[in-house]
Amino acid sequence: MAKDPAILFYTSDFLSGTSFFTDEQCGQYIRLLCQQHQIGHIPAQHMIIICKTYDNPVLSKFLKDEKGDYYNERLDLEKMKRQNYSKSRAGNRLGKVKQKTYENHMSPHMENENENENENENETSNSQISKQQELESIFEKFWDIYDKKVSREKCLKVFKKLKVEEIDKIKSTLKDYVSSTPDSQYRKNPLTYLNQKSWNDEIIKKGNQLGQQKSFKQLDDERELAAIERDASAIREWKRQKGIPY
Repeated sequence: MAKDPAILFYTSDFLSGTSFFTDEQCGQYIRLLCQQHQIGHIPAQHMIIICKTYDNPVLSKFLKDEKGDYYNERLDLEKMKRQNYSKSRAGNRLGKVKQKTYENHMSPHMENENENENENENETSNSQISKQQELESIFEKFWDIYDKKVSREKCLKVFKKLKVEEIDKIKSTLKDYVSSTPDSQYRKNPLTYLNQKSWNDEIIKKGNQLGQQKSFKQLDDERELAAIERDASAIREWKRQKGIPY
């Protein structure tokens, strides 16, 4: 059987899953998807030819199989659905040729039922995949804001297991936490942050400490100025007593 030249491509899912990609990264992603559709799982040396670096966020869209080759889980799923659907269509056409009875008359109806079942399965699967892509998109924002690139894949696995309310808490507190540790070497590793649920910890903002330091300096300045003014007053009084103009 000839290779299927096409698969279903869901444009809205692609756009939401690549909303933070550059145009170049989108092009790399499309090329890799096409390669996987044509040749199967992609060897690491071929991935790096297209992505240029292992730091490329496009790589986050791919998993590794037992051989170490890369593959996009969604694409494998769509290929399998397409193959099953094509086999179903081929079986129905064969049945039409062989059967000359009432069943032959009913086969188009049965074919439509099979198509409807496939569509329902696709809708359920697409909904799950869409949620997965949305979660990955939120993780990308977390990863960029946290700005300490350590143990990305492990972080992603932990992030996917978080509850909705935990992710919401991260969204509302992450920027303050990062601001409180401007030097990233003193910031917790992101995996530690996630495992320890550090979004629940109290955040001591550096801005408050700087404000206190400024207040103390201002107080010192005021004391020094007061001392100078006292000295100036004493000098004026001494000149007055001596009859010296001032």
